[in-house]
Amino acid sequence: MRSTFVSLPTRDVARAAEFFTGLGFALNPQASNDRQACITLNEASSVMLQAADWFAEFTGSAVADPTVAAEVSMGITVDTRAEVDD
Repeated sequence: MRSTFVSLPTRDVARAAEFFTGLGFALNPQASNDRQACITLNEASSVMLQAADWFAEFTGSAVADPTVAAEVSMGITVDTRAEVDD
């Protein structure tokens, strides 16, 4: 089976991880540390929330300024509007 990892830069790894775990996704502690948090979306897909400096080092490129450019766009489906509001 293949796995997909989407890496996203963030200024606050803990806060970003709290957002995703608040949506019901699980933190993978084996792939997480103070510079990144691995959020498991399903058995084949994860989001790597990386501190901006680590993301730049890892990718070898500058982090986009979110006030003028998009770094990534992603969607997560839910069954009802109520799930969005929760």
